[in-house]
Amino acid sequence: MSDLEQRISESLVRRAQTVFEPGFTADDVVHAGRSAVVRRRVLAASGALAAVVAAIVLATNVLGGGQALPPVGPTTPPVSPPSSVAPTPASAVGLTVVGVVDGKTVGVWPNGHRSTLDLPAGLTVLDVTGLNDGFLVHARAADEQSHGLWVVRNDEAGVHLTDLEGNYVVASGGYVVAVVPGGEVVKYDLASRQEVGRTRFPSQAFVVGVTDTGALLREPSSDGSPTTAGWWRADGIIALTAGNERVNVWSITMSGKAPMASYRDPADSQGSGTCLNVVTMTDTLPVPETGYCPADEAGMLTVLRVRRAMISSGGEQLAVESYDERREHWAVQMISVADLNAGLWQPRPTNASIDSTVLFWDSRDTFVTASRGPDGFGAPYFRCGSNGACTPLTLPTDLTEARVVPVYGGG
Repeated sequence: MSDLEQRISESLVRRAQTVFEPGFTADDVVHAGRSAVVRRRVLAASGALAAVVAAIVLATNVLGGGQALPPVGPTTPPVSPPSSVAPTPASAVGLTVVGVVDGKTVGVWPNGHRSTLDLPAGLTVLDVTGLNDGFLVHARAADEQSHGLWVVRNDEAGVHLTDLEGNYVVASGGYVVAVVPGGEVVKYDLASRQEVGRTRFPSQAFVVGVTDTGALLREPSSDGSPTTAGWWRADGIIALTAGNERVNVWSITMSGKAPMASYRDPADSQGSGTCLNVVTMTDTLPVPETGYCPADEAGMLTVLRVRRAMISSGGEQLAVESYDERREHWAVQMISVADLNAGLWQPRPTNASIDSTVLFWDSRDTFVTASRGPDGFGAPYFRCGSNGACTPLTLPTDLTEARVVPVYGGG
């Protein structure tokens, strides 16, 4: 194995050790592993890079040795906010919090109103998303195997929406797209709780994001390796990446803009090498041909270190989780989409805590992060602006297992 291949291997292994699919808790990963819903996939492509990726996925062991990789971004690592940055209550910036009081799950709205999530006995709440007048709850049954979604309007009993076999994503237009038992992908209108569309991905499906006119799907990957993606169009057709090319794609705006990384062999006459850019969904699912397409070793490794890229609602900024190999932690950085379009990699650091994950953009210019650990996500939470400045958030002290949750339309 060449020195470059060794470095690529180490970077991929590091990512594989820390990747949880967006929308999954650690419990979901365990459940998915038990039920064999989510499996690793071998990257079937040509070239030295593809061979290394395939070897990592097959071997699933950590390779030793190799030189330290050059750091990502600026030489000064992001650090926790200085003591002069005063913590701010989540409610003061319009954020909704969910937690447990006296054994019951409670939602706390920014205006202080509290709603008890009235669910059948025996359910364990795994995740919650706010709606206009209630919550969408992902809960596990007492058998610890079956999962489902429940719509809970404010102060009303929860209504079962669907069982789950995979993940789900809520859109601000008032829809949820979920992978249901049998592997089909179903779109529901949350206001009416009615099914409005159903499809089947050519392989197992993972929902990346939802718009008013479609849904971005891909094959699941428990280790962060590239997989086939598809655009589920309004006419019901799924447009796959050309040639079933494997990519990484992490999020999408309501207008259909999605950050995507492709990993072609530069020696392939039909490929442009490794590229990271924002593509726009039309009738097809394009693969980046331009953008940040490094030809050198350091640039290729920079793209490989990207764990997630969450795009702002307006499509101008990316909040990116990248690994700093030298300092051995994950850092949240800001990337301008205009810079990527121009072929530039000019990340701006944030002062979110190290080893954080980007949960969601709560406005056009701000996003929320949480600490990422072996058991999922939790405190400390930060709210960051597109300039990289982050403010620590405080949550109601009488709540246990408190978490900040996104709020979308519907319900």
